[in-house]
Amino acid sequence: MHTLALGSVIIFVAAIVYGVALYRKGGASSAPLFSVLIACVPLAPLLLSIVTNQSYPYQFFKLLLTVWPLILLLGICGISEWISKIRVGRAFVYFQIALMGVCLALTNRIAFASSKAGTTATSERGASHLLIDPNFRHIRKELDNLEGKQIYIWWYDKALWDGTWRGRWLGYFARKNTVWSMKLIDSTVPEEFFESLPPDGIKLPAIGISWKEVAANAKQKIGSSDADSDPFWFYELNDEEEVRRIDRVSRAHGVLSRSMRLHVEEGIDAEVWYPLWTAGRPGAASLITVNFGKSETRFRYDQWGVPAVIIPPSKACSGTDYLLNIQIDMFKKKISLTCNGVIGDYAIPLHEYYLGMKDPLGVNEVTSTLEGKYPLAKFFLGKIVEIPAVN
Repeated sequence: MHTLALGSVIIFVAAIVYGVALYRKGGASSAPLFSVLIACVPLAPLLLSIVTNQSYPYQFFKLLLTVWPLILLLGICGISEWISKIRVGRAFVYFQIALMGVCLALTNRIAFASSKAGTTATSERGASHLLIDPNFRHIRKELDNLEGKQIYIWWYDKALWDGTWRGRWLGYFARKNTVWSMKLIDSTVPEEFFESLPPDGIKLPAIGISWKEVAANAKQKIGSSDADSDPFWFYELNDEEEVRRIDRVSRAHGVLSRSMRLHVEEGIDAEVWYPLWTAGRPGAASLITVNFGKSETRFRYDQWGVPAVIIPPSKACSGTDYLLNIQIDMFKKKISLTCNGVIGDYAIPLHEYYLGMKDPLGVNEVTSTLEGKYPLAKFFLGKIVEIPAVN
């Protein structure tokens, strides 16, 4: 961006100097100079930023991209008029057509990039990428084809506002039907976080849309797991018990729970912490790690930017083989750890979370130390076998 802008600034400054020189000699009209000056106006702040070595925020570059085709168009007009003054023939016409083609190509490139989900996702500005994601486009087409149906929507995701934003868009695209949606009421009251099923009874037959796969007689996966967001699960419901089961399982999003068997190999370093379940990146990460000391086994929960929670050791949690269950309640802000049958609950400073059910176990791609002083291994030294959850 800066290289392109600097090159453009140099061209326009040269055009201004040349235009002023011609105008003072009386060899050119004021029209070309006026065109060049107009073209230079939007670039003035950028030129100032280059000279003063100051950076501009996202909004500035968004505006710059918006007016960039206009800058090129006005530049083409000014430069073409200059070429026409010094060369007789059609060369300047061809030059003008070529630069117009460049202008149109860059404009189309900007428009095309704005239509891709990855553009908004990588900029971390807004959430339109969630609506133009291939999975959402697929479910939107399915909802557009439905009319006069009873639809239940259970949607949750970590992308934005616990799924409330995208869940409401699902309700909008299903507007030709009777829609009930699991939605946010008050996040400060965990017991009343979501509305219950309609008090006037469950109406069947119905269509169910959930973020979670649940055992049911008729279900369909909408979208691909390879896309930028999770797929949708589409249910055809004719049984009230199925509706209640999907409702119960879909509401369990507030608790992340994973069970695993650990086998520790020989050669473990008592001074090193080993990853169990980690996710995120430096500056925004959550880590659950374990340390196999000489006399005790300790676990800890780290979230970037807040103090770590050290889980006290238990006599039952020792040896080389462990049966472990980790539960994180995002709304009650606690971690429950069951090690070889012994359960412990501990409060955690959970203002954000980065862990997900698809994160690989026993792998650390975040950091090599905890709090900058405790060594953290890249891999768990031993074997971790996850025990699948049962709905």
